[in-house]
Amino acid sequence: MKNDISQKLEMDFLQLKESWIFDDPCLGEEKIWGDLRGYIHILYSWSKKMNLVGLNDMDVFATKHLWRALAMLPQIQSVSHQTIIDVGSGAGLPAIPLKICLPNSHFYLLESRRKRANFLREVIRGLGLKNIDVINERAEDWNDDVVGDIVTARAVANPVEIRSWVRGHAASSGWLVCTLEKNGLGDVEIGKEVHCEWGGETMRLGVISLTCEQ
Repeated sequence: MKNDISQKLEMDFLQLKESWIFDDPCLGEEKIWGDLRGYIHILYSWSKKMNLVGLNDMDVFATKHLWRALAMLPQIQSVSHQTIIDVGSGAGLPAIPLKICLPNSHFYLLESRRKRANFLREVIRGLGLKNIDVINERAEDWNDDVVGDIVTARAVANPVEIRSWVRGHAASSGWLVCTLEKNGLGDVEIGKEVHCEWGGETMRLGVISLTCEQ
């Protein structure tokens, strides 16, 4: 793949890779990191044409944003994850890195903005990803019979709202794995809060039942 990313971004990616492999040998496969790097290449190229990532964040994309998607993996792998629905996929976080790490899971990426949906399709084509579909619709308007074991979301809405959008797509033992704001779990009945930390950055995750009484 053409080397069209900045030197700062290249070094930032290598910093994450070297540190993450040391902390988690399960992510030591070169193909995984090759595809993650390929994703960043495509993202960098498209960011010149549309606002996918803030300009101040692009050169530190790996250590500021990519690690947060990778940090979701343990929570997702701990439960059934055959089918995963990502709400508000935007620039591909966390769905694209998760798909790269979970090639046997089928992903559905819900993105209402046409240009961003087209970007996601380009990433899928460029990386040759299989069993992944982009749905250019709002989650609450999606009328399909797809049922997800897991729903993921990053900085989209509070957990109660997200859960209401996907209630018709939840498996009988389904879970929502999403980032949390200062209000935390809010009015969620069944769930836990997980604190993730890497490289001086922190993230709060909610792991929330999709099928408890709403």
